[in-house]
Amino acid sequence: MPNSLDRKLQKNLDRAVKKLLDITQNPSTEVSYPTPVLRQTPEDESQLANHMAFLAQSHEGAKYISAACVEEMKGGSVIRLASNETPSEHTRYGLGTILNTMKDGITQGFSRDTLRETIFDHVMNLSQERIIQRIRPRWSDSPTYYNHDEEPLWHRINTYILQPMKPTPPNMSRLIPKIHKLLSALILLETPEIPSNQYLRDSVRVIVRCCATISCSGDYGSLREQLRDIPGGQGISGSKEIAQIDKLARYFLLSQDLAELAQIPRYCGLIQNISLEYLSKEMFHVEGRKGYFIHAEVQLILYYERQSLEKPPRAIGCSKSSCFLCDLLIQKLEKYHISYTHGRLYKDWKIPYISWIPSKSVEPFRSILRSMITQMKSLSSSQSREFKPFGLESRAVLPLSTHLTSSRSTMPFSAANPSRRLCHTENVGNRPWVPVPKADMISDSESTDPANDDMHLLQAMATVEDEAQDVEDEQEDDARCDEVLDTTTIDMLVFFPVGLGPGWVRQW
Repeated sequence: MPNSLDRKLQKNLDRAVKKLLDITQNPSTEVSYPTPVLRQTPEDESQLANHMAFLAQSHEGAKYISAACVEEMKGGSVIRLASNETPSEHTRYGLGTILNTMKDGITQGFSRDTLRETIFDHVMNLSQERIIQRIRPRWSDSPTYYNHDEEPLWHRINTYILQPMKPTPPNMSRLIPKIHKLLSALILLETPEIPSNQYLRDSVRVIVRCCATISCSGDYGSLREQLRDIPGGQGISGSKEIAQIDKLARYFLLSQDLAELAQIPRYCGLIQNISLEYLSKEMFHVEGRKGYFIHAEVQLILYYERQSLEKPPRAIGCSKSSCFLCDLLIQKLEKYHISYTHGRLYKDWKIPYISWIPSKSVEPFRSILRSMITQMKSLSSSQSREFKPFGLESRAVLPLSTHLTSSRSTMPFSAANPSRRLCHTENVGNRPWVPVPKADMISDSESTDPANDDMHLLQAMATVEDEAQDVEDEQEDDARCDEVLDTTTIDMLVFFPVGLGPGWVRQW
């Protein structure tokens, strides 16, 4: 800029100041311009959004993939959810009940343990169907988009996790007994027919707690993290089976998180006046595009483009890891944080032009899309055509916020503990390997009556305190098992498998 223009501007400024100063030295009254205070830390906001999105996907399938944001406002907060299928009444009721329980924990002064266990109970009521889909017992149906029936989780853990680690590496001696205990609980679901509701309810709770004791150890918040730091564990740390254990654990761990968040004093106002709102899938309907999916993260981004919020969301929580293009869009926008991307590219990803998008937002989005195109062209020219294994599309997001992590290493499991249970297995012809009660617990005539199956299985899981104590006494000389019992307060499921299918015979 020419110096003469600078001098002219300065002279004009000086004249204006002198003229106003001749009139008053205080042309304006005092005004405060406070920065909008976001009372949640970014980590807690991200964690809460991730938890709600994870719970919102209470059914299997791409159309139920969910994303969530936390909106803070004067006197409260809103959880806003998006997906390609309007949540069912069951899902809406379940999520609402969980949030109401967090409110009750504040107004009624629940202890942290009581609040955690109450939240956990509602989480399990909401998520039982999804948990069964993750466990995949033989009597459950595989999704129609699977090319073949998926093996039960216990079988996959044994085949792809335990078998490759024989003999057990010394540095995994504390981990293996916990995994065996999980298998015991999983195999109890391998019944000839669908078990009773009560049996299912009890079983999935035990399984989730077992997974939590595996995932949560010391300063670690996931089994994947533990294995990555153990020599010999890196090779299996990224497997689907390990991720599934971490995801099952999350149903308990998020209950712990939500209870802790509700009892942080500065969050009380946010939690006491928290509400749940959903984006309608009709908002993103595109003419002539049947079955056209707009990714849930994109739905939220478009929605907030027409909102003017004093405290806009900073994080988008997802029930599945974000894809390559959602991640790239979020990077270009520089407004939101996500926790994970699997980096996979999908050809049908779109940002639709919808009439209600403000005109002021259209050109910035066009600019961002052009930038994304440029970056993809650059990647196309620099990458060779070769097969690369896909990243897991649903990586569990488990770490707690910094100020909460101290409680993770001493996670209490004392409330509502499952009792110690004792049972055996036997080979039942061509049927799945089915856990049955000890022979002296039922008669032969009873065991042949299908109507008694549930009764038999519940007997197998009944509390047998004296027998469990005998087992503990026998294990006192086993330092490894003693160490496991000392480091967790959840009672052990004691299981003596005769055989779990070809190639696996374990002796205890």
